Amino acid sequence: MDERIEPEERREEDLNREEFREKESPWRHTGSLTGALILIVVGIVFLLDNAWGIKVGNWWALIILIPAFAAFARAWSVYRAKSRFTYEASSSLTGGLILALVAFIFLFSLDWGKVWPAFLIVLGLGALLGAMLRR
Repeated sequence: MDERIEPEERREEDLNREEFREKESPWRHTGSLTGALILIVVGIVFLLDNAWGIKVGNWWALIILIPAFAAFARAWSVYRAKSRFTYEASSSLTGGLILALVAFIFLFSLDWGKVWPAFLIVLGLGALLGAMLRR
């Protein structure tokens, strides 16, 4: 039995594929989301320094934000894929918040002795959210 696809059927299959691609999320590649977020944050940091004189001493700490934004992008992609907030998204979000907190401490030369309770707060919120999602 010869199952050839006629040109009309082939065109219909191609149209269905194109419709499917249009329905996909524009952020399906988390790399583009991560890159966009990094550019935005770098721009905000330099704007703070140039326009309002808020000095950012350790600008190299922006490098720490790269994995933080990758974690945020992962949390967002999991949320979009599952159409709800899951334990996996919560874990990625908590990890990203910890890395972002470290980066901001370095960026603004904050005193670790005064800021360390913020880590407890982020970890506690992450644990609370994770416990609620495991039910």
